[in-house]
Amino acid sequence: MDPVSEAEDLLNALAAGGSPADLAALVRHLDAHFDAERASLADELHDVLGALLIAAKMDLSSVEDALGGGREDLRRRLSAMREHLDQALAAERRIAEQLQPGLLTHLGLFAALRWYVGSLEAVSQWRVRLELPEEESSLCLAARVSLYRAVQELLVLPAADVELSAAASVEVLTLRLSGLRIAQSRAGEARLRLLAVLHRTKALGGTLGVAESGPGVLELRISVPLPAALPALGAGGKGGAPC
Repeated sequence: MDPVSEAEDLLNALAAGGSPADLAALVRHLDAHFDAERASLADELHDVLGALLIAAKMDLSSVEDALGGGREDLRRRLSAMREHLDQALAAERRIAEQLQPGLLTHLGLFAALRWYVGSLEAVSQWRVRLELPEEESSLCLAARVSLYRAVQELLVLPAADVELSAAASVEVLTLRLSGLRIAQSRAGEARLRLLAVLHRTKALGGTLGVAESGPGVLELRISVPLPAALPALGAGGKGGAPC
């Protein structure tokens, strides 16, 4: 079955709340996703940050041993130590941003999406054309995080260039992903990711629409009410206010 039919069947099946099999698949997908993410971050902390800090400590020991030596050698050791510490700090910031971008907390959803797309394009063969408002929408932090994760789910699927846009009225925020081509070999994965996006969208009181904009090309629309501040999302609003 092609991705378009998969998406249409998925939305039809979940119109009344979802089948037990689909919900179970969603839980398994989320568990696997977060377990893999935690494992990846743990590996990077151990292998990258840990190794850099150990190297810095070794350099520091060398400097201490060289205190009685020539000053040129001491300067070289100090310079190397600073470089290692700078790399460690950069790794720490990168890991923290992967967990949750600071831009998402301090500026808003659109700023965080611009950063994410930039980092994604640096390692991808395809590009994302962005059409995002300069002014941030009124979203509590939990809603920002949920929509950010939803977009992340979708932007790992494209096989070609796509367009991500957003439009906000007084009452509704709509995110649109256009030109999404999904390889046939990833249809099953796409179904699970769409389930995750649908789950997040419904939790915000919103809707997910999937349409075919061309042969094998999808357009997805995520629409959520503003302000998206539902008690079920937990605490974490702008400026510390609860959602």
